[in-house]
Amino acid sequence: GNICRSPFAQYYAQRTFPASVTVRSCGYYPKEGRACPQEAIDAARAMGVELPAHRSRVLSDELVGNAQAIFAFDEEDYRTITARYPSAKRRVHLLGFLASQPAIPIRDPYGADIGAFKAVYRTIARALDACSQAFAS
Repeated sequence: GNICRSPFAQYYAQRTFPASVTVRSCGYYPKEGRACPQEAIDAARAMGVELPAHRSRVLSDELVGNAQAIFAFDEEDYRTITARYPSAKRRVHLLGFLASQPAIPIRDPYGADIGAFKAVYRTIARALDACSQAFAS
């Protein structure tokens, strides 16, 4: 839906990765322009990420075509993306592989309390911190 996990991942990665890396977030829920829930905004702010201005964007052929890597948060995301964009299958990865071995699914906290959002955001941050180490090498 691009209102909970992926916007946090985008803004966290943008501040963590080198400026030469372009990061975009989107979702496959077919409605653009949705705001993040307040729990997402508050949990992200506690980690130094600002989400109030974010509005959802829908995954498109253009975004998929331009992506060198696409990260999914759980098996449902992975299956949906690879089914809709089979040519991108080799570029779709579970972000949870970077956070833990074996990979952990990063569940959608939508509708949960702020504690659930904070836990999810810590996992995403851990995975993106691990990814950013590749840029340092």
